[in-house]
Amino acid sequence: MGATPYKDGVNFAIFSEHATSVELLLFDKHDDAEPIQIIQLNPTINKTFHFWHIFVKRLTPGTFYAYRVDGPQDLHGAGHRFNKNKVLIDPYSKGNSNALWNRIDALGTKDNLASSMRSVVIDISDYDWEGDRPLNRPISDTIIYELHAGGFTRSPSLGCKNYG
Repeated sequence: MGATPYKDGVNFAIFSEHATSVELLLFDKHDDAEPIQIIQLNPTINKTFHFWHIFVKRLTPGTFYAYRVDGPQDLHGAGHRFNKNKVLIDPYSKGNSNALWNRIDALGTKDNLASSMRSVVIDISDYDWEGDRPLNRPISDTIIYELHAGGFTRSPSLGCKNYG
C-alpha cells in the first residue's frame, strides 16, 4: 500500500471498497498549485478487489502526489461522503507536505486543489534504522494510545516543564 519506489518507477496502491473512480495527481514540487499529470485509474485494469493500483514508469522518490476519489454520497445511511472536488493525501504515505494547506478549504464541497496537502514518494530501502528491530509483539498483547500531546499536558497541575 502507498507509494513504493522501484528502480524503473513507482507503484501506487490505495484501498477503497466503495470508490467508483480514482485519479492520481502528480506534482513536480510540493508547492505547485497544479499537477504536472493526472492519471485516471481504469477500474478494469487498475483495480484488484478493493485495491486501486498503478505503476508509473520513470517516476522517482521525491515526487509529490495526491488523489481524487469519487463514490457514493451516502449508501442507505452508511456514511459515505465521497467528494470528487477534494484532493486527498495517501493514508499510506511515508511523508506529506502542508506547504499550501488551508484547513478551511478542506471543508465544504468546493475544490481544494490549490490549497491541499500533498504526499511524497519516499524510498526507505536505505534508511539507517540504527539497530532498531520490530518488537514482534502479537497485536492481541498490544495497547495503542492516541492523544493530542498539547491537550494531554495542558494543565499546570501536571508539573510538566513545557505543558500544553
